[in-house]
Amino acid sequence: MVDEIASEDDLGQIKSSIEDYLENFGCFEVAAMWEYYKPIINDRIIMSKNHFGELAIFLMNNECHIRDYYNISFVKKPRVGFPPSFKKCISKIETVVCEEYCGTMPDESISAEFYGFSIKNLQKIIKDFSDTLYFTEINGSECIQHIDNLGLPEDLSDTISNSVEKLESIGIPLTLEAIHTAISLDLGFSFRDEYGIIDDATLKMIIQRHCNLVPKHMWDHSILREVHE
Repeated sequence: MVDEIASEDDLGQIKSSIEDYLENFGCFEVAAMWEYYKPIINDRIIMSKNHFGELAIFLMNNECHIRDYYNISFVKKPRVGFPPSFKKCISKIETVVCEEYCGTMPDESISAEFYGFSIKNLQKIIKDFSDTLYFTEINGSECIQHIDNLGLPEDLSDTISNSVEKLESIGIPLTLEAIHTAISLDLGFSFRDEYGIIDDATLKMIIQRHCNLVPKHMWDHSILREVHE
């Protein structure tokens, strides 16, 4: 039956990809990998993503399993939770983005480089598990960009820390809108507009990363709060 699914070489290629993703990314999205290998698979046998997931487990001699996150099925190693798996995924993506794309990966390269994930779920993983990467639009195209490629001011940490400190001193809650307004007034321009920061998650990441006040400040839902360790 197995030799009817695909040629020996093609099955070897699929197994090699599965091994690569489990080793370097920690997991992969079943549906995305299935879509990628559809052209070389007998669709009369492997008729769905569920069938492909079963094939992946078979090729790996049951050394992986399927679990859901974001209501999406992923193949991952047993006894490894999703947060560590996704952190490993982020580390690999960051290496590729920085070393091979100088910090900005264009949309046409994202699917080619990371075919084991859909763009939609890559966005979720990066938003939830990365402190340095984010999706943005450049010239109308979606890109993955490293925060260091934004060209932020060298003294941004001082600006953000001073803005947060001033708001705290006068009792204004540290909401994203309040902090952004204070930063923009200090800089003399809209911080969001100047650096093309289109989503709140990226702005929150920048603020938390550059706020060097003691005690440390971290986001608690919509409010930046002191963290006493």
